[in-house]
Order: sequence, then structure tokens, then C-alpha cells
Amino acid sequence: MYINYFFLLSIIFHVINSYKILVVNPKFGYSHVNFFSQIADILTEAGHDVTVLTIDIDPKITHPGAYKAKVITVPASKEVIDMFSDSIDGDFLWKLNPSIFSQLQLFTRFITSVQKQSLNVFYNEELTEIIRKEKFDIGITESFNKYVFGLFKVWGIKTHVCGFSMSLADNLYRDFGLPFPASYIPCHMAPFTDKMTYLERFQNFISHHISSIIFSLFDDIMSLQNEFNSKYGEGFFNSHGIVGDCSFLIINSNPFLDIPGPKTPKMIEVSGIGIKESKPLSSYWNEILSLRNQTVLISFGTFAKSINMPKDLKDGILETIKRLNNITFILKYENPEDGTGKDIENLVISKWLPQSDLLNDSRLSLFVTHGGMGSITELSFNGVPAVAIPLLGDQLRNSKLLERQKTGIVMNKLDLANPDILTKHIKTILNDETYKKNAQIVSKRLKKRPIGSRELLIKHIEFAAEFGKLDVLDLASRNMSTIEYYNFDIIIPILKLFGEELYHPLWNYYSSNSDDSISLNKFISKSEPLFETDHKIWEEIFNEPEDIIKACLLTSDIEEASDDKDFKESIICNMKKDGISKFIQNECPRLCDGIREHVISLLTDKKKNLQDYSSSILTPFQMLFIKASLNPVIYFNQEGKNNSNRWTKLYDSSVHGVSLNRFENNVYDYKKPTVTIFKLTNGQLIVIALDEEWKNSVNCYGGNNTSVIQIKPKFEREDKSGSFRCNLKLKSAPMGIQFGRYLKIEKDFSNVNDIEVWGCGVEDDLTAQMKQKVWYKKEAEKRSKVPLPGAWDENPDKTILEMGGIKLNNERRDFDRPDDTIARKF
Repeated sequence: MYINYFFLLSIIFHVINSYKILVVNPKFGYSHVNFFSQIADILTEAGHDVTVLTIDIDPKITHPGAYKAKVITVPASKEVIDMFSDSIDGDFLWKLNPSIFSQLQLFTRFITSVQKQSLNVFYNEELTEIIRKEKFDIGITESFNKYVFGLFKVWGIKTHVCGFSMSLADNLYRDFGLPFPASYIPCHMAPFTDKMTYLERFQNFISHHISSIIFSLFDDIMSLQNEFNSKYGEGFFNSHGIVGDCSFLIINSNPFLDIPGPKTPKMIEVSGIGIKESKPLSSYWNEILSLRNQTVLISFGTFAKSINMPKDLKDGILETIKRLNNITFILKYENPEDGTGKDIENLVISKWLPQSDLLNDSRLSLFVTHGGMGSITELSFNGVPAVAIPLLGDQLRNSKLLERQKTGIVMNKLDLANPDILTKHIKTILNDETYKKNAQIVSKRLKKRPIGSRELLIKHIEFAAEFGKLDVLDLASRNMSTIEYYNFDIIIPILKLFGEELYHPLWNYYSSNSDDSISLNKFISKSEPLFETDHKIWEEIFNEPEDIIKACLLTSDIEEASDDKDFKESIICNMKKDGISKFIQNECPRLCDGIREHVISLLTDKKKNLQDYSSSILTPFQMLFIKASLNPVIYFNQEGKNNSNRWTKLYDSSVHGVSLNRFENNVYDYKKPTVTIFKLTNGQLIVIALDEEWKNSVNCYGGNNTSVIQIKPKFEREDKSGSFRCNLKLKSAPMGIQFGRYLKIEKDFSNVNDIEVWGCGVEDDLTAQMKQKVWYKKEAEKRSKVPLPGAWDENPDKTILEMGGIKLNNERRDFDRPDDTIARKF
């Protein structure tokens, strides 16, 4: 009694948790019909109420549309049957070449018959009434049956799931807001793997865009958009977004077999749902597999008939079989009665064969296949190596999966005319155990997938039926404009930031001066040197001195001044004379730092260091050049870093006037390196970089990093220790300021128009200078109260005080205080 209650409760629970599902399954390709039949039957086995609506198109397909689900059939008219048969009959499919244009020609040949039958369904009011009354919870059909999604709305079905009986097609990426990566994902009908040559990538790129354009042109025709607008009003159905609106996209692919690529959470891979436990072979087939040690199965599927194969290709296959007489060959052939291969002892010809059961038998050594997704899946799950001879459509891409997994060889169908080629491929695979071992590894991976394809299918369909349209899984990119999606509104301003001077040289650098596209690996490898401090990379990018100067100005936000003309020409002249790399290394080692920081800031989130190129005497470009010329450890107080904002202006004649006293008081006793700019009355413009403190001395001084840089009348530079002399006090030696042949300043500054002195230390160094000045002042005040012995001019104390910046007359007078004793800091 309790057992009866248990079964009753189980039945009630089952009814409550089952859904009414409609699967629309048009018959225009056996593999398509079979895939959706498998979906319907699996959902039926899971306890759901499934109805399959089959729409007849191809009269040669005898598949019922489903074996376990209920079936409703929409028969095709004679007109539709004739139109479809005429489009694919004969040897057309065998002679079709693999180009995208030929493949699209096939599509256009049967599109008219498909559209005609679609219209028959669209205007079938009786069918509409039947479907409406069923009140289905969810509808399922293939993605290119777009008009069916509109009919789901007419029939009152609010939730729909898309299916696709092949690997994810390139034209579907856009529907879900994904970019199609043509650089490593082959198009739906392209004979490539993810490792493409330049020419293959070019073909793949062109194929994708051409097919996208053509499919978009046919979109309104296949979706019956105009008919929906006329009958139900504009806005009732929008075919352009309907595929992406699905709850899930069920794809006939497997992540452990197919090429990995970008997918959204809506995309569910269920390849292998039709793989069942194989049945024992009949005595007939068991006997055939036992005839010889090796057996090869040859089948080209159901769409392209073997009987329509051109004679030269058929003869090539038969000749191959004759040559390999120690191997049993099983050939699927639609008309054995025509006498094909009747005299070949090791050939077995059959209209039909138990392909799945044969593939599961370890005595089958090799499968020669057309590369249909169903066959590729079956042989992969069963661990059988193969020679793939694709004829058309996605077979071209599917076959390459075997090559990628190293479980088979791909062969051009036209090469069948030469028996040497097929013979060679068969021998290669049978004699090389690697193919069999790889096939067995692939088989194990597929069978041990953590979550099986059947479970994934059932759970996701049930989830969709419960929750309906799953907008939460949509990528935001689905609704973006082209400008937003490809970041054109960001890229264009960035290109403007780069400017003409940067954009073209950088593009040539990244693309190696060719029209080649830039792969991610190439971009990374090319970017790495840009982060290094070696200036030679910029010489590689900017071939001409003029270009590198322009780039320096642009990336430092500097506009060329009229006063820069002669200096710039002088720099360019020296670069051409010495070579860019040598000139930069010797004269201005960090000239390209601004370019490097600018490019890095555009490639990363790192902010540029804000540079200060202001000067009362030099132009910003001249100041940039000076700062880029100096040793960063000495003049910027940081190893390898340009921190120019730490410079302090000690003296500026535009503020302090050209005053000997004020110069001494503001500059002397500053213990860190300084950069001094002199503009002389003769037009000469000189910069002295001194790595020691300023002082009056009868001797020359300056360390290894002391430099003189002439800006005008022409650029010259000399780095020389012990070459700088400054004596503004000691009458016992020549007075004035001098640096070799470059600079000579009179003791009273009479030949100086302007002076600017920058301290290269930190704020503490300026404080130390001020303390030193205070000490000197106190010492001077003490001495003013002490009687002076003897001749004062000969007194050694006078010399010491003068060296300390204290000016005294022949008698004795107060410390001469400048008006401005505190340095201005900028």
C-alpha cells in the first residue's frame, strides 16, 4: 500500500515539475534534423511534454524529426520540393570549391525554397491555432530559423532557446555582443585552425566580413520581417536582436574538442548528447570486421551523395582500395547495384551501415569521413583516427579539429583523383601509433567531462522554462553603438594625443613596417623595450632627427618658440653628423625620457611626472634639453629619475638685478650642485652645471660632472673637471668667471645681461645656506668691535672674511646687506 502511495506521489511530482516544450525542426540537412531530434528525445526522457514541429523541405530526409517526442509535420508542396532538389542535385556539391564565395553560392541556391516553405508555415492559420491551444512553456529552434522566433510570439510562447547544430558560427558572435577574433578563430566555413599563417588570417578576416554582409542582406528575407510588419504591425517582431534575446544558445560543440574562444554565459556546449551505448554488431558486420587485421570505413554523409561523386574522384578511391588489398574497406554508397567496385575483393559496399556501432568496435582501424560535425563527434568519442575529406560548409572547419588534436589528416577532395595521396595518408595513420594514442586520449577527455552534455542540456532548458528571458546574462555590449563598442570615442582622442609625429612611427614599429596586423604577443614583445631607459629604441622608431625632436616637444607639451630655430637646427645638424644614438648618448642621454613616459602613460595607468621647464632666460625647449643633459644622480638627487620640480631658483637677475653682491649672497654657501645660465652682451647663451658649491678661489675647480653647455650662437658642450674658475674677491689672482674657451665674465659683470641660478638640492640645503649666512653675519659683527692690527689690506683675516662674502673697505665698514637675502623658490 505504501509503495502505491509512493508511486502516486512520484507521478504527481513528475507532472508538476515537467514543462511543455515545442521544438521546431525544419528538414533541410540531416545533421541539423538529427541534432534537434536528439534534443527533443532527451527532454522527453527527462519527463517533459515535448512536441516536435517538423517542416519538410528536403524530400530525401526520411528522419521523422524525433523518435520519442510527439511530432507534428508541415508537408512541403511539390513546388518547394522541386525547387530544393534542383538546387543541390547532381555533382554540384562535389565540385564546389572551398572559397567563401562558392560556399555562399550554395546558400543562395536553396534559400528560395526555404523561404517559400517558411511562408507556408507563416500563413498557416490552422497550425497557429493548434500551437496556441497547447500553451507551451518554451520554444526551441535553430538560430537561423529567425521567423520561427517571431511565430513563437504569435503562438504565445514567451521563452525561447536557440540551438545551433554546429560549432559557434562567426555571424553569431555579434548577436551576443561578442567581438569575433578573426586572428585565431576560423570562420564557420574556413579550413583553418587557431594557428593561422598571415595569408590564412587575411583570408579569414575577409571571409568573416563578406559573409557577415551577405547574411545581413538575406536577414529580412529569411526572417520574414516584412511579412511580420505587414500582418502584425511594425515593432511586433525585431529579427535583428531576437537571437541574442534567447535564454540560452545550445551549441553542438565541446570545449575539449573544439577551438577555445570567447563565449557568454548564455552559450552551452552539448556536443555528444547523441552518443549512446553501442549495440553489439550483427553477425554480418562482425564477420566483415574479422576478415583482415585492419578495417577502414569510408562515408561521406547524407547531404552530398557518393553516387554523385565525379568519376575521377570515385576511380581514385577504388584504386586506393585495390592497392591496399591487405585492408578491408567498408564504403557507404547509395546505389551498390550500379556495379561500383564489384570486382574488388577487399571492398564491402552498403547503402546503410551502423556507423556508431562500427566506430565503437576496436577492430575498426580508420575512418575516412567528410567531416560533418556528427561524424567528427562520433569518431572523437570513440577514439578512432581519421582522414577527413571535407566537401562544403562547416566540414572544412570541423576537419581541422582532427589536425589540431593530432588525431587525423585533412585532405583536399580534389586530390582523391590521385590514389597516391589517399594511399599515403591511410598508410601514415595506420603505421604511426601516435594517431591512435592521441585519439584515445581525446576520447577519454570527452567521456570524462566533469558535467555531461545531456545533464547540461536538461538543466539549462528547465532553468530557462522556469525563469524565462535571462537578461541578467546579457553582455552590455549587445546594446552599444559601433563607436562605443570599439572605443572609437576613446581611440580617436588618444590618436590625437599621440599626434601625427607619434602615431605613424609607433604603428610602423609595432607592425614591423608592414601591413601585418598586430597580434597580442607581438604587441607585448614590442611594448617591453618602451618601458626601458635605453634610448636606442627611440632611434629605431624615429629614423630622422627632425622626427625625434618633434616627438620630444609634443610629449613634453612644449610649443616651439621662435627663439628655438637656430638651437634646433644646430642640434639636428649635430645629430646627423654624429648619428642620433651617439649624439643622445654623449650630449643628452635623457632626451627621450619624455617620449617614453608619454607612451607608458597611454599604455598603462601610470601618470606622467609633471616637468617644469620654466626659465627667465631659456625657452622651454632649451630648458628641456639642459635638464635631459645632466646626470640625474647629481642634479636631480635621484638615481635614474628626473625630478626637476625639486630645483630651487637661487638667483634671478630679472628680480634681483645684475648685482655682484646679491649674486654672491644668494648663491654662495649653497652646498649642492647648481645650474647657472648666463646671457652675455655679445649674444652668447651659456649654461654652467657645477657639481660643487660656488666659491672664490685662485684655483680652478669642479668635479667630473661639471659641464659647460653653449646654447648660442651654436650648440657646444664640454664636460671637464677642474676647468671652472670663479674669483670675484681675491685681488691676488685674475678676477672674474671663466670656463675654458667658452665663458669669460668680467669681475664686475659688465658683460652680463641676465643671470639665472638654480639649486639642485632639497629644501634642507637652502635652509643650511641661510644658517651659514647668519653665522657669517654674527662673525662680522664680532670682528667690527675688535681693534685691527697693522696694515688691514695685508691682514689674513681680511682675506678670510672676503671669502665668506663680507665686503670691507681699506678701513672697516659694516657688512654689506643685499636687499634680497632670501632666495626665491619656484
